[in-house]
Amino acid sequence: MTLESDTKYSNAVYLLVLVVACVQSVYANDTNGGALLTTVETRKLCSWGLHGPPTTPLQAYRWLHIPKCGTSLSTVLYHYSCNELPDDAVPDPGKNGKGLAVKHFTKTYNLSSCNFQQFRGPRIGHTPLKLGEISSGIQMVAMFRDPRARIWSAYNYGMHQVGMTGDDRRKMYQTVKTPQDYAAFPGIAGCQTKMLLGIKCNKNVPVTDDMVERAIGRLKQFAFVGLTDEWNDSVCLFYRMFGGDHTPNAFKNVRDTADASGSHAYVRSKGLEVFDVDVDPADWEVYQAAKAIFREKQAQYGMPHPIVHT
Repeated sequence: MTLESDTKYSNAVYLLVLVVACVQSVYANDTNGGALLTTVETRKLCSWGLHGPPTTPLQAYRWLHIPKCGTSLSTVLYHYSCNELPDDAVPDPGKNGKGLAVKHFTKTYNLSSCNFQQFRGPRIGHTPLKLGEISSGIQMVAMFRDPRARIWSAYNYGMHQVGMTGDDRRKMYQTVKTPQDYAAFPGIAGCQTKMLLGIKCNKNVPVTDDMVERAIGRLKQFAFVGLTDEWNDSVCLFYRMFGGDHTPNAFKNVRDTADASGSHAYVRSKGLEVFDVDVDPADWEVYQAAKAIFREKQAQYGMPHPIVHT
């Protein structure tokens, strides 16, 4: 074969693998009905990443757990840093789906094998990014979400709030009647922006253009940025970047909702139909920046993105 034909053949093989990977990404959770994947199936689902930088393990990282942006990531992170957890270990939110899911790990499993010098705390709750955390060498990881979907999910999760004063909370429960009321209530919008700036998700503070700019600047310093809206690809990108055993539960949704039951994959939230993007302009800008970082890393590590929800 000539050099030219070799190149054409290599390109054709590469494109074929990408097509297969795309199909796997879109249909994996449909074909297994949200059931537990085997480790082999999980590795197969994440089998792309044909070029790019080598895998580099995380050294000292913390999860910025933004409310309603993917509690299920705790499954990936605990298995990543705890090498003796049972394969089926997942955070359990309780019968009503509204318990402290991550706290379940500390009460149910022996965590003596966990490397908590690597997986730094706080690991339970929704602690905003701390001042100086990144500059001190902590590698931050987080999932970000279309704010329309995040607000819709929070509304349907008992009008979820973190950081509101008691008076504001009582007023919200008394006056909010619709999803639109909830979205417009003081403190609800700008959650992801505020979390990046060291402010609790629903603290009632005005979010300015300067705050958005600073939040995006901090976001660009994160070790890992994933998208709740593209869960499977986010999990696969995490493994491609940092290695680790592919837990069979990596794609399981531990908080079933009307939007996502049993698994994540590509889930189109009803919130995208209920709200316009201007329902939360600050978080929309942050989300677009997160998506751009995610796309850049996908390209860098040789991973396709077959579907883009706007």
